[in-house]
Parts: sequence; structure tokens; C-alpha cells
Amino acid sequence: MHYHFINQITNPEQIVADKVNYFADLFDYYLTNIGRPSFPTLENHRSLLEKISFQLNNYSTHSTKYINLYFRNSYLTLKDPIINEFYTNAWQVINSLKVKGVQNERNKITFEIKKLIKKLDKTLFFNSLTKIIECIVSYDKLENSNIKTKLEYYTPIIISEFIFAGFPIKDLEKLFDKILSTKVEIQNNKIKTEIPLPSSLAKYRYKADVPPEVFYIKINRYLKKRTLQQQFNGIYHFYQNSLKEKTFIFYLNNARALQPIDLWIGNVRFSNQITSENINKRGIKKEYRDFFKWKDKIYVQTTVIENNNIIAKENAVREINNAVNYFNACLKKRAYLFLDDFIIKDLDQNFRHTSTLIPLHQEDLEKLSDDNVYEVLKNHKNDLVKKYLELDKIYMYANVSDYKENKITNF
Repeated sequence: MHYHFINQITNPEQIVADKVNYFADLFDYYLTNIGRPSFPTLENHRSLLEKISFQLNNYSTHSTKYINLYFRNSYLTLKDPIINEFYTNAWQVINSLKVKGVQNERNKITFEIKKLIKKLDKTLFFNSLTKIIECIVSYDKLENSNIKTKLEYYTPIIISEFIFAGFPIKDLEKLFDKILSTKVEIQNNKIKTEIPLPSSLAKYRYKADVPPEVFYIKINRYLKKRTLQQQFNGIYHFYQNSLKEKTFIFYLNNARALQPIDLWIGNVRFSNQITSENINKRGIKKEYRDFFKWKDKIYVQTTVIENNNIIAKENAVREINNAVNYFNACLKKRAYLFLDDFIIKDLDQNFRHTSTLIPLHQEDLEKLSDDNVYEVLKNHKNDLVKKYLELDKIYMYANVSDYKENKITNF
């Protein structure tokens, strides 16, 4: 059978190439549409159990109906492929307690669900990807309906895990380019590659006693011997090894230091003594050095562990704002964080981020006018419209919120 795929990934075995391209097309298709009507929901076993856990921990008269609703999801049954193959024992325990009544066995169910969530957190992505890879490397052809069914079942699970972990869509759109890449080079005495490497190899990236030339040789040896299964295991390496320590440095507005200050409030450092430790290296750009040129500015610094700069910044800002609130309360000040100019540092980068004005074009203004629900409903005054506008505010807030727990995926 001849297929027409959007992706054009090649393999000497046509059977394999068909399944790889079907998986890649599925991944892109679901990534764009997951959560929309008639597409798989942005849910998986872990997210459903976390919702049940939340209801159990914050139990009210309405909790039972929500818990029962989540338990009715097809993911949470012994017939589910993931539950059936990997988590049968844990699910049988939870199910036996559920049969006795959620209210009667609430503490025990809460304990068992927390145990399973912890296990899923470490294994759900890996187990789902393993089943996808089994389909790809098997001798079965794509037209075997069981292969298609499995790929269509497991693919949304790994996508949802990526999204819940905070991976930006734009990074996931390049996933197959990354795992199929063979490009490795040395730049500025550092290895530059987008290939997701296994932990046993990735550890050499930051070892001071391992020259980049040695690391380069190790990567190329790995690539020469890499099997198809190892290549697609790169998806797991990308998911697992993207976490990095990232240090953010901002400065305070509405406050300045008239004498040396260097103190910590929780995990946040307040200091005007950090200039030398940040600009003592040669080759640092002038714009980066200029960030630290004010002696009376109070810089605030914290370090977070995340897989991308966007989510990392959100978490850093939250951490720093909590410390600034404490700072203001103790000193009766009104200092606040300046968010449009800051430094990001990790093992691969040191750079200054400054915001720029974003232009609005005619089509933007037309879209705003066309989508303005307040204009559409301005002549309608009733309780239904009032309720709709209240809910619309929540939706819009979730759409633009900087904080992961406030985003649409958590409603």
C-alpha cells in the first residue's frame, strides 16, 4: 500500500519508513489540535489522578460527583492498555477501595492514588514511548490496524506529558529534526548539537576535565552505532534531560542602595555587590556588562530548574516577588521588580534580555474589533450574558497567564 505522508523520513526498510512517518504525522497533527473538539483531550492517566487527588484533599459535598466523573474516563480502567500492562496491581488496590465507597475509604484511596501518581510521574512517558518504538521496529506493516490503533493511542499521551511539563509547542515542532540530526560541532570551545543524548553521554557536556574534542569523539562514536530504537529513544532523552539550572538576575525599581548590601531572603539574593562575579570574563558583550554598571541599584537573583526559559522565568519571577513582598513589608518600602530587562545564565548561555515594543498592524486591530465579545453583547442585558462574561474573563486570564497552574490546561 502506498501512503502520502507530510513528513518524509527515510529508512532502508519501507515497512519501517511508513510507520515512522505515520507516527511523525500523528505527532504533528495531535500537537496542533489536542484538546480541541473531536480530538483527544489534553488529559492522561496522571493528570486525571491529580484531579481526583485534589478533590480528595479538598473534599466537599460536590467532590464525589467530580471524582466519579474522572474515574469514568476510559484511561482509568483495567481495560486501558497502559493500566493493564504496567500498573494493574496498583489499580486493583484503588478499584477495590473505590467499590467500598470514596467517602468511606477516602484516606486510603488518597494514599494509594498519591503512590500511583508518583510512579506515573517517573514512568508514564517512558512506558508510552516504549510501546510506540515497539510498533515502529516490529515486522508488522502499518496497514495492520493494531499498529495504527496503538500509535493513535500512545501518541497523545506523550504529547500531553510534554505539555504538562511545560515544553513550548515551538520546541516540540522540531522534535523529529532533533532526534534524526547527526550535526555536532565545536564552537567557542564548547560542543554545539541539538541531538538529544542519553544521560550516560550527556554528563560529559559539563565535565570540566573532559575536553570538547573528547566529548565530540564520544558523540560521533555513539551516532555511528546508534540503532533505530536508540534514535527514537532520543524523544525520551529530550524529555528527561532538558532540565537545567537557570539563574535570573533582575533589578528593583523604586529602591536603591546607599551602602553595600548582600543578603538572602529565602532563595532570593538582594545585592549591589554582584558586578565583578558576572563581568570578569573576557569577551562578554558590552550590553551585558552595562546591565551591572549601576552601583546603587539593588539586583535580585534566584536560580530555578526548568526545561525552557519561558517557564523558568515565570517561576523565578514568582519566587522573587514573594521575597520582594517580604522586603517591602519589613522595611515599609514599595520596591517592585523591573521585568523588561534581565539576565539569564546557565551552563550554555549568559545573555541579557530586553523587551521591545510590539507593533500592532491593521489586521490586528480588525481582529480585536471582530472578536470583541463586549461589543457583540453590549445590547443584551441578562443573567446569562453576565455569567458568560464572568467565565470569559477566567478563560482569557488562563490564555495569557504567566503561571503554569493558571493556564487553560489546568481548568
